[in-house]
Amino acid sequence: MEIQSAIADTLDHGLHCLIYSMDLSAAFDLIRPDIFYAKLCKQGKVPRQLCNLLMDMISERKAYVEIDEQRSTTIDFKVGCPQGLTLGPKVFNLYCHDLADALGEVTLVSYADDSYVIVSDPSVQGLLNKQK
Repeated sequence: MEIQSAIADTLDHGLHCLIYSMDLSAAFDLIRPDIFYAKLCKQGKVPRQLCNLLMDMISERKAYVEIDEQRSTTIDFKVGCPQGLTLGPKVFNLYCHDLADALGEVTLVSYADDSYVIVSDPSVQGLLNKQK
């Protein structure tokens, strides 16, 4: 709905639009706790208590497999957000919150690892120049 609304708004203003669709594979596995902390916690963009909770969720994780009382070697996860968590998509969105700033004058619609970049311009030629 958000994408459809952004496109309708662009067209209502008499602009042409171009949409790029991005789907990052294994996106949740890319979250680096040190970067997350620097971007959100250190700069005060996330309240301290929430930051502590989120850092606990994405830092110093370990895993092993156990079958018939046989246990594998423990593996340390240095990066990534656990898959299947309700907060996972929100954590990823927080991690990538500054993506729109890096892209310039565009509309960015994101949910977790699916993002849509909507570029608009009064002319088709303007759109073609912007995609370069």
